Amino acid sequence: MQSGLQFLFSFFICCTIFACGEPEADTPTAPAENLSAAEKLNPALVKLNAAVKENPEDAALFAERAAAYWEIQGYDEAIADMERAVGYNPDEPMYYHRLADYYLDYFRSRKALKTMETAGLKFPDRIPTLLKLSEFYLILKDYGAADRTLDRIAKLNPLDSEMFFMRGRIQEDQGNYAEAVNFYQFATENNSDFVEAYVKLGDLTAPSDPQTALKYYNNAVRIDPKDTEVLLLKAYHLSNGLNDLPAAQKVYREIHKLDPQNKTAFHNSGLLYLDQDSLQRAYEQFTFAIKASPIAVESYYYRGVTSEMRGDVSSARDDYAQVAKMNPGFTKGKEALQRVTDQVAQ
Repeated sequence: MQSGLQFLFSFFICCTIFACGEPEADTPTAPAENLSAAEKLNPALVKLNAAVKENPEDAALFAERAAAYWEIQGYDEAIADMERAVGYNPDEPMYYHRLADYYLDYFRSRKALKTMETAGLKFPDRIPTLLKLSEFYLILKDYGAADRTLDRIAKLNPLDSEMFFMRGRIQEDQGNYAEAVNFYQFATENNSDFVEAYVKLGDLTAPSDPQTALKYYNNAVRIDPKDTEVLLLKAYHLSNGLNDLPAAQKVYREIHKLDPQNKTAFHNSGLLYLDQDSLQRAYEQFTFAIKASPIAVESYYYRGVTSEMRGDVSSARDDYAQVAKMNPGFTKGKEALQRVTDQVAQ
């Protein structure tokens, strides 16, 4: 009797040891050779695949996995997962938006439009969905349908600033710039913090009224003083529209403080210094641009131009050679390389 109890006790101890010895893991583990190619590219997919397997009707999981696939250019898989997300939760409007975006980015514009049309019927009073539907009509150049969709928004909220902005985009796309300006102005009147509308107004008024355009850009900067894209537009307008190079350089310096790796700001600043024959400063700015983006072909080219103007044809040849290597089809670079190579040979 006692030996039987000892056997049972020993069996219990063994089971306990083996149970305690099993690893506790919140995420599935597998040898690297067992992972799919996609899982190797994006390890988040390992956990997501396991979660989907355990919850095969969870729309949110499919939407999350779709984003993970899209991140690694798994377009077919991402679309398939977003289709499942819509199927399992057809009452989530953002799933339609995401699926439509995926279709459009993957060159399936008709499917993208059909998806948004379905969303527009399913959520007839949801203004963000109607705005997106109108935008898709605009992308496909169906201006009448785009405007009719905005008419639906006007019945829901006749002062919606996004609606006026979209009407402006529709008119601008057709070349009706005066009408577009009017709609963009309506947009800012109903939303004084509408950065994109001020930028559009600046772009459209710049050719005929550069001073007014500057006011629009300043309004955009006032709303978001750290938006480097808006600051770049303002600086470009100051230099090209108003010929105020010192003011433009001041804006570029502001951008450098906000984003020390902003290649465009360095490059454009270099061009202005080059235009003023400030060759040492121009060289420095193009060098900063190259450091920020080693594939900046034009920055290499203009640094070569700067070196050539300084009489340093050897450095110029090095930069032109780099341009020719990076972009063999860049004709000006090839011509410049040949020119300075002939000079060095003499």
